[in-house]
Amino acid sequence: MLTYHSLEDRPVKRVMKDGVVERVDNRAKDVWGNEIVKRPWEMFISGKKASGGEVEVNSRARSARLRAAKRM
Repeated sequence: MLTYHSLEDRPVKRVMKDGVVERVDNRAKDVWGNEIVKRPWEMFISGKKASGGEVEVNSRARSARLRAAKRM
């Protein structure tokens, strides 16, 4: 998925991390208080930015982020 600003990037990160866009406060926790989360996606490209040459050709590319994941 390609995002162009942080308002798009944050929901994308949450979906790839938790599988949902909105956070839920009543999640299961372990003995130490850490959330037990089953990750539905395996991220293999996280927040890759455009190269310097690409930004010179296309100035709008400087704010773009590439994130890729596969479903587990």
